[in-house]
Amino acid sequence: MSILKRISLCSLFASLLFLPSFAQHFLGAFSGAVLQVDTQIENPVQNNNVQTLPEQKAGDTIQFQLFVPAGAGQSTNGYTVELDLPGKTFSSYIGNVSGMDWTGGVLISTGSTKLSALFPTGTSVPSTGYLGQLDLQVTRSLEGGATLIVKSFQMTSGSDVDVLDVSNAIITFPATGPGDFDGNGNVNLADFLLFVAVFNKTSSDVGFDARMDFDGNEIVNLADFLAFVEVFDTTYSTGGGQGGPDSNVIPPPPDNARYWWDTSIQEYRITWDPTPNATSYRVYYDSASFFNVSCPGGCRRIANVSDTTTAHLSSHGTIGYWVRACNDAGCSNYVRTSYVRASKVGGYPLPTTIIRQSAFDHLTGITYANGRFYVVDSRRDKVYAYMSSGQRDAISDFNLSPDNRTPSASWRKSCDI
Repeated sequence: MSILKRISLCSLFASLLFLPSFAQHFLGAFSGAVLQVDTQIENPVQNNNVQTLPEQKAGDTIQFQLFVPAGAGQSTNGYTVELDLPGKTFSSYIGNVSGMDWTGGVLISTGSTKLSALFPTGTSVPSTGYLGQLDLQVTRSLEGGATLIVKSFQMTSGSDVDVLDVSNAIITFPATGPGDFDGNGNVNLADFLLFVAVFNKTSSDVGFDARMDFDGNEIVNLADFLAFVEVFDTTYSTGGGQGGPDSNVIPPPPDNARYWWDTSIQEYRITWDPTPNATSYRVYYDSASFFNVSCPGGCRRIANVSDTTTAHLSSHGTIGYWVRACNDAGCSNYVRTSYVRASKVGGYPLPTTIIRQSAFDHLTGITYANGRFYVVDSRRDKVYAYMSSGQRDAISDFNLSPDNRTPSASWRKSCDI
């Protein structure tokens, strides 16, 4: 056998002898373990696996914790975590990156996107699987639709360098706001049912949720319900995903913009059709005393609404209204409304979905019983019924005696408005 062949066989034999150690190098105790992130910071530490944060503005600090549940009790000499903002330049949005491991040691910065923990003598991961907390200083707003991910995570134990599974270590920044209790960017029926579930609870009751307590008086009551009604149907989502508006494109002007004198409320009613990509609408009024002017110019804004209707009372003989559709990218051109007779539009009927205060002549109270909301309209001497889903239940309506001068509703206690 030639010397060359002998050398080749010896090399192959040596490689086979060392194969187990190399396999162990990549298949240690942490290999393939799932890394989890948690944005709900608690003391003592607890893994809630919450992966969302509200929109972050310049000056905010992003805080989240790292967990590897499968690694609890395992010995380690340290780890290295690498972060990323997909589709964005990390340094353009994040300034200082710092953190501490579970022992209280400061993480070592090994670059603008990397941090490392070091335990030369080795230590064991706590039973919670907690690895540490990261703090990121925001220098530029991270709007709804942005994501922050753990790009890679490696743990060492002796001679082993294990790569963890980071496929679920993602933090999202959905565009949310008041009333969006489920965090999907829309204030809708699902949020309404969550609100109903905590109605009349105080801060000392089990299940109390401070997000429903709009006025911060530590009880979810009628005032909070009316505040929720004002934001119902609001869309906070951005990014143009399926089923949501594209906030990067200015919406077109509204169609079918019109107004009429609504005798039921003794005000002018202004309406228009929903506009694609619009998240709100601005309504303007011609305040000229003798003749109409054009918008922009002599007109002034009277409303900024998420719905497609509003009301206005004017003493001027000559009226003019304009509407614009808006989103984060800007507003459409002004559209002048056309006057129509109330008989042509059937007046302004009560809504068939969620209760809106503007639909009633004089809303003086609201109560909840037998799975329904009952709304008192003192001017019409009538009580209107709504199911818990928010749908009208006209069969359950009933009239009040005209002799009842001050009708109201109570919910355990009087809830007059």
